[in-house]
Amino acid sequence: MSISAYVLIEAIPANLDIYTLNKNLSDIDGVRSAVSVLGQYDFVVQVKANDLKGIDSVSNKIKEISWVGDTITLPTIPV
Repeated sequence: MSISAYVLIEAIPANLDIYTLNKNLSDIDGVRSAVSVLGQYDFVVQVKANDLKGIDSVSNKIKEISWVGDTITLPTIPV
């Protein structure tokens, strides 16, 4: 059984290239989709992994990308 999560990203605005950031996010294993949004956060990324440890691993890879500032990871709950 796999689980999903959403990672909310506040990008670092200096020289931000949203197209390159989107490509970098999409290249990470476990990222299902990445969209740019307006508001407090700049990107919402859907991730999928086998367990919470895997979600944490994907989230940590996202944080390593330049232009990624603060993040919040929100695991989903099946209803």
